[in-house]
Amino acid sequence: MDIMASLSLEKNKANTSIFELLPGQLLDVQFEQLSGVRLKLPLIGYAFGQYIMLKFPVGIRTHDYHDALSEGKSVFIRYLVSAHDSADAQGECFSFDSTIKSIMHSPEKCLVIEYPLHIYNRQLRRYPRTQAHLPAKLKFIGTELLSLLPEFQGVVVDISPRGCGFSFSTAEQLSNLRNQELTLKVQSPIEGEIAITARVCNQRFENEKMTLGMQFIADSVKVERLLVHLFIECL
Repeated sequence: MDIMASLSLEKNKANTSIFELLPGQLLDVQFEQLSGVRLKLPLIGYAFGQYIMLKFPVGIRTHDYHDALSEGKSVFIRYLVSAHDSADAQGECFSFDSTIKSIMHSPEKCLVIEYPLHIYNRQLRRYPRTQAHLPAKLKFIGTELLSLLPEFQGVVVDISPRGCGFSFSTAEQLSNLRNQELTLKVQSPIEGEIAITARVCNQRFENEKMTLGMQFIADSVKVERLLVHLFIECL
């Protein structure tokens, strides 16, 4: 078994995430066949590990979007949870992929989706990120298995003094990378290649491309110099 397969097996042993929301919470729903349409649907209820029930979109008939609103079709869910325990916290954005399980018509029209196996989250940022397209390399550090992975070539897609988004191609999804540490190597026009230590905060895998949101652990002066050299304003 190769390293990538071993990592995937190890990381997928456990994880049914806990979905804890009260009825009435609005969820942002994006349908597989309607990539440009995002609907705000209220949560009706859920059964842990089994299903989540949402109110069917008002004013939309089932046959209007039959290709998207039918059993077995994929949906992508996002929702916000405000922070109450820290004055510095900005809340968190949660997301997960699911599948339409069924459409109920009585006593009220509802959309029933599969309970998610994994729920991903990211803290809302205090520091806005600037869009970028910076070639970079990533190397995981820490656990023996992760450190055996090759160096990934990719692109920094957005950046701020506190973190960045990094996208790279991989044929196999790497699961549960949250809190894993890594070294990001970025080319500075003045100093050449610089290495920045970071921690994974969130991840997304789509079309054989992994996108990681990461927080810089240290090297703040080094990062700010890089941004200045790239003519990116340090907010």
